[in-house]
This record gives sequence, C-alpha cells and structure tokens, in this order.
Amino acid sequence: MGIFSKTATRAAALAKYYFPFKWYNLPSIESPINAVHLNHIEDGINEMDNRILILHQDKADRAEIANVFMDFTMDDKTGVMTFTRFDGTTVTHDSAVEKIALNCYLEGDNFVLELADGTKQKVSLAKFIDTYTFSSTDTIRMTVNGKNIAADIPDGKITLAKLEPTVMSTMRQYLLDAETAKGVAEQAASTAQGWAIGGIGFEGNNAKEYAGKAQRYAVGGVEEGDTTDNARYYCEQAEISAEEAKQAAGCDGTAASISAVDEQGMWIKTVSGTGTITVDDAAGTKLAGLEISGQSVQGVNPSTENPQEIASTGDGGNVTVSITGKNLFNKASIYPYSATPMEIKQTENGIRIANTEARTYTSAAAKVKLKPNTTYTLSGDITKTKGKSTIGIRTSTNGGGSYSATLIANLKTTTSPQSDLKTSFVTDKNEYYAISLFCTYDVEELGETVFENIQLEEGETQTAWEPYYESQSVTIPLTEPLYGIGDYHDKIACKNGIWGIERIFTSIVFDGSTDENWYTTDTSVEGKTRYGYRLSGKMADKSNPTALCSHFALTQRGATASGITGFAINDVMLIYYDGRPLEEFKTWLAANPITVVYQPVDPTWEPFSADIQTTLNAITTYQGRTTIAVTADGPAAEISMKYYGQAGNSTTVQNLLDALASKVVNDLVSNTEFTEKLTGYMLKSQLVNNLLATVTGNPLDATQGKALKDQIDVLNSNLSRSQLIATQSTTETDIKNFIIATIKNGQRSFGIATILNNENTAFFGEAGNFIVTITGDTANYGFIAENLWNGKLWTGRFAIYTDDWYMTDYAKSSDLLTNIYTIQQIINRYLIDYQSLGTLHFSVADGNLYVSVNEGIYVGQVALTRIK
Repeated sequence: MGIFSKTATRAAALAKYYFPFKWYNLPSIESPINAVHLNHIEDGINEMDNRILILHQDKADRAEIANVFMDFTMDDKTGVMTFTRFDGTTVTHDSAVEKIALNCYLEGDNFVLELADGTKQKVSLAKFIDTYTFSSTDTIRMTVNGKNIAADIPDGKITLAKLEPTVMSTMRQYLLDAETAKGVAEQAASTAQGWAIGGIGFEGNNAKEYAGKAQRYAVGGVEEGDTTDNARYYCEQAEISAEEAKQAAGCDGTAASISAVDEQGMWIKTVSGTGTITVDDAAGTKLAGLEISGQSVQGVNPSTENPQEIASTGDGGNVTVSITGKNLFNKASIYPYSATPMEIKQTENGIRIANTEARTYTSAAAKVKLKPNTTYTLSGDITKTKGKSTIGIRTSTNGGGSYSATLIANLKTTTSPQSDLKTSFVTDKNEYYAISLFCTYDVEELGETVFENIQLEEGETQTAWEPYYESQSVTIPLTEPLYGIGDYHDKIACKNGIWGIERIFTSIVFDGSTDENWYTTDTSVEGKTRYGYRLSGKMADKSNPTALCSHFALTQRGATASGITGFAINDVMLIYYDGRPLEEFKTWLAANPITVVYQPVDPTWEPFSADIQTTLNAITTYQGRTTIAVTADGPAAEISMKYYGQAGNSTTVQNLLDALASKVVNDLVSNTEFTEKLTGYMLKSQLVNNLLATVTGNPLDATQGKALKDQIDVLNSNLSRSQLIATQSTTETDIKNFIIATIKNGQRSFGIATILNNENTAFFGEAGNFIVTITGDTANYGFIAENLWNGKLWTGRFAIYTDDWYMTDYAKSSDLLTNIYTIQQIINRYLIDYQSLGTLHFSVADGNLYVSVNEGIYVGQVALTRIK
C-alpha cells in the first residue's frame, strides 16, 4: 500500500471523536466539576494520545516523501509526459502520441496508415496473403486466370498403365465364341428340324406327330372311334347336363346368382374415394390392393394475359399414406396435464387416475391430431369415482405446444359411476387437441377415478368400442408431382409384386432458351405464323383434353393453322399466339415462361426404394373400421383400396370364386418359395440350359433359345460381310485393294487377325504377340491398330486417295488397359497427331502377313487364313 493510500485509510478511520463540554463560571451551577465531567476530559485526552501513537506509527519518512509525485503535465504536440516529485525533481516519458494512426486507406497494393505527425506507414497487401503454387505435371495441367484456377488432362496424357489388360483377351474370346456359335448353330438347326418334322432319332417324337395327336383328342376325325372320344364331344355332353341341373335348381346357372356366406374372410372388396376413405368391415389383414392416382387442376380460360397455374398432387415433393383405426384415443400416450401430484395406472380397458394432494382440476391428457372443421364423437365410462370427474376436449392454437384452459366439449360431470357417456363436437381450423381426464374438477379434494372404454371417433354417431390401433404411415418422395387429367392419371400402385409410380404424364417449361428447338409453320392468315415443338406426345386437343398449359387453352386440331390462339398436340405441339416472328416469340417466352403438362408416347415405371417397398408391403387393415388417408400438397389424390372383408359377411358364390382366384394369384403364384419348388419338381427335369443337349424329350430353355437365335444372327451377319481368302499368291496390292474397296462401300470393320510370331519379333524394341484390327473411319480414312498381347498399344490412321493410301499419324502407349474400349474409342483417347509418317505396307509370304510403316519397321507375322 502506498503512502497516500495508507494516510487516506487512517484518515477515514480517525473520525471525529471528542466533543467539548461547555463550562460556566460561578455562581452558575450548570457545569459542576464532578466525576462525569472529569472523566469526559480524561477520555478525550486518552483518545488523543492513542491517535498520536497511530499517526506516529504510519508517518512517512522524508526519503519516502521525496519520491512522491506531486504534479503531472503533458505536451499535447510531442506527447511527452512530465512527472514532478515532492523534492522538486522530474521524470519524463514520451508516449509517442504523434505516432497514433489517425486514418487508414488502400493505395494500390499497399495498406496505408496516416500518423498524427503527418507521416505515413505503408504495408504491402501481399504480406497478408499466403501464396499457393499450382504446378502442372505430365498428366495434369494447371492454369490460373485471375482468381480462377482450372485443371485439365492434356490429350494423350492418360497412359495405358492406368488401365487393365483385358481388351485382348476379350477380343480373342469373341473370335472363339463366334467359331463355337457356328458349330452350335449348325447342330441346333439339325436338331430343330428333327423336332419339327421328324427324322433319325425323332421318330414319333416331333411336332408333326404331336399335332396329329392333338387334333385327335381335341375334335376327333383322325382315327376310327375318336368321334365320341374327344374334348369337343365331352364338352357338348357337359353343356347338356348343366342345362338339366339349371332347370332342376331354378337358378340362372351362374355363380353370381347363388348366395353364400364368406366363412373364411377371403372376399375382396373394393372402395374408392378422394383424399380419405373409411371401411367398417375390414378383416385386419394385409391389403389386397392399393392405387393412388394424381390430380391436376387449373383455373378457367388460361391465356397470355391471364395465365393459370397448374396445381398437381404432390407439388411439395412427396405424398404421405396414413392408416388409422376407428378409435383415436391412445391410452398409452396419457401424461400428467396439471401440476398436481398424481398417480396414473393403465387398466385392461382404461386408466386409473388419483391425486395425492387435495386440489381442483387434477387431470391427465392424451394429445391427438384431428382434421379441421370435422365432427367427432367422444364416449366412455366412469366405472369408479371418488370426487367430481369428467372427460373433456381442449384445443391448441400453437401446433400442440400448449392447450387452452377452456374445454370445447366434455362428458357429463359426475360424482358417481356412469356408463355410456357421449358427446359430439366440431373441430375448428386447428389440428391438435388434448383429451383431458379429470379425477377432480371444481372442488378441492382428493380424487380417484377409473375411466374405461374411452373412444374418440370421426362422425356424429357413437359406435361400439374398439381398442386403439397404432397408426401406420409412409412418406413417399416424388421426382415430380402426380399428374391427372380427366380419366388419365399418374398412379402409385403395385405391379408384379413391386411398388412404384406408373407415369403417363410429364411436364416441361419453355423459356425461349437456345436449347429449345422451336420452328415455324404457316397459317392461313397472311403474314402470320405458328410455332412447333416436337414433344413426342400423345394427341391432345379440345375434343381430347389430356394436356394443360399455363398460358394457352387447348384448341381443336388444325385450329392453330387458322390463326386461333391456343395449342394442340399430336406428336408435335403447335401454338398460335399472335403470329409474331419466331425470335420475338422466344423473347416473349423468356419473360413469360410457360408450363405444359402432357402425355408422352411411352409411359414410364419408377420403382420405389427397398425401405418403402417393405413399408407398403407391411400395411394392414384393422379389425372393423379402417381409415386410409393420402396427404400431399396440391389437389387431393384419388384412392382405390382392395381389402378382405370380415368372416361371416353375406356374398355370392361368384365373389368367393373371384376371391379364391385372387388368393391363388397373389398369395400362391407370387410366392417365391412355392414358385421355386414348382419349377424344381415340374420343369427342372425337362428343361435344358445349353445349346448342346441331345436327350430326346427335353425342351430347350427359353433364354438359350434366344442365345441360339442371337448367335445365328451374328453368324449370318459375318457370312454376309466382304471376305478375302489369302493364299501364297496374295499380294500387298490384293490386300490393299480389298480394304480400300470395302471401306468405300461402307463396311467399317474387318475383324481381327492374330499375329502368331515368336517372342523374337520386335516393334520399337518390344517383343510379343499381336492382335491386328483394321476399321473404317469414313469413306476416305481407316485405322489400323496393333495390340501387344501384354497390353501395349499401337494405332495408326491411313488416308485413302483414289486407289492408294499413306499413314497420316500414329499413337503408341506402354500403359496397361483397365477398361474395355472399342478400337474407335482407343484411337480417340490415345491418338497423337504426327504428319505423313510414311506408307503403309502389307505383304504375304510363307502364309504370314507382314505389316510395316516406313521401310524396315515391321510389326510382326500373321498366320493368315482370312481377312474379314
């Protein structure tokens, strides 16, 4: 603590203590000299003595006082501060105030600080920036243009080392496969002839033989005695017996006229609706079918002056399918609503609620989501009560965050057990409500109440109590909305066991951009034109309204040619606006984009993901009432549901037969395990899955039949191509003229010749086997490609001039292939341009083909049998 600080502290402690007494002279008796007054004087002297001691202890030495600063001054211009001590000495300190920055700004590439003394300090902005260097390599080339940094791969810089050596083996395998297919095709053709009309090994076991037998058993007339022993004869006899039975039974002979009882609950019923459908007789099984159809709506009379937006089901990007039972009260979701301490216990069909402190309005609640502006009925029993009890409905105005204190509806308030209590109410615009169960009401007391058979259901009629069923829900994402115009709709459905969207509509937006291939066509109005765009769409016009446009109405076909504003589609969409030139129409489109919903020629099928498939397949109805709702932005969807009715429903024999057939198709034929076993037991022993089987009586598998046809087609194609059969006398001119003529005639591929040289033949110092491929590029250019067996590649391009050629460029790479490319793709990716490298030579000697570029550089030897 400093000297002045200690002094200040002591001064604060030594406050006023002694107050003098006023003395009077005789003969006054107001100030007698007595013990009180004398002690007062003594006390003051004692306090003064104590304070003198305190001050003596804390007094400062002269040396200390000498260093105490008593004064301070500062020069405003120089910033020098002067401190004066008690003994008169001074200390100065330069605050450098003249160096304080009063201003800052950018000057070129410098950051400038202007100081108080007028000087300037400059710092290069480069000091604040880290410098990055982007370096190019042989494979990646970097370019910097201002702030833009780009990387690309120079032509020819992806080397074969990045790829996989599979091309040569694949090409060789194709050749082997073709030779094999030829032999297989010849054998299969002979076998097919035998199966068709017979032959050695097919006596009595061919199509011609079986055709005769089929006729004999179908209608007879083939052999003696078969006129009364065939299918037609027995059918006629059955019809006679059926007519006699019909007359005896007194019915019309159809299963639809005979009543029956669905004892097993297998009759499939169909119900349809918009947005929501409800059934009251479901069997509590999986759905037999479900279709959700989209809808599209638009305001009346769309025009360029009054465009009308097209709204469709699922404009928000998804649709949600929800399935609920009749009873919307879930007792498992009950929670304490009031702050009163309470006990909540689940019972078999209800809930017991009791408070542990005497309070009013002790309640528990369950949150429910209801439809706005809809009638609901609340019912239930109070089977035990100690206190005043009831059940009521509260509403929430903030999405279920909190609920109003006022009940919008409630059952009878009672102090004794009551049964069959009910009330109906209509929801407002809000969605969330609370079902509140009170064990005390407006009387402060201890309460205990058992509530049973509580049910909240849609409608104004109370029905028999059902338990609450956990709701089912699935949200399906959409790539575009579900459209629907008239009787045509995009549909969510299940086809062949797979759920997905069958789309027959699509939409397109036109904004006049350069990628829109508009064209003009004439009208009967002089100087006016209409606009065409090839949509590949189905016909749509005023008589067949299956398309919508935001800015134009449908017209009759041909009306646009007469200058009537509107549009029509018949593969091509034609629009007439006001006849302005096409470029002006495109400019108008740029400012006024139009949307068209139409039917493309071919519908599409979009299967759902595996998790959505699983969820939809698991959807079931509930025993009794089931409600299915489809919610989505835009117009409500049309719903069609097939479900199994409850056992005991009255129906007809026809309905039961239809249900049985559906059961077979849906539950038996589509059952994978059953189908696999059926195939194993009935077909596996008879089907053959190859093209070489010769066992009599075994039919050919369909996939192998197709493979046989494909191979025969390839064989026929190969046989139809130009061929050159080389011999010892074949010359280079023969080969050259054959290749030139074939290229000029339009044949682009000559196949493959394998070079069977020994490992000593070298090309640019690289030894190994080769594959040579010659292809046509255009009528005047061709390519030759030699591919080393170890994956190294050489390609060359030759030009054809009249009846001669020369090499124009070539490319060589030592990289390995990792993908299978066509020769054309290889050349496009790896060709490096070199001009006029020399003449391309072929020669034949000793049964081998020699290929060379320039004199003395030869590729290798080919054991030549044919160039195709």
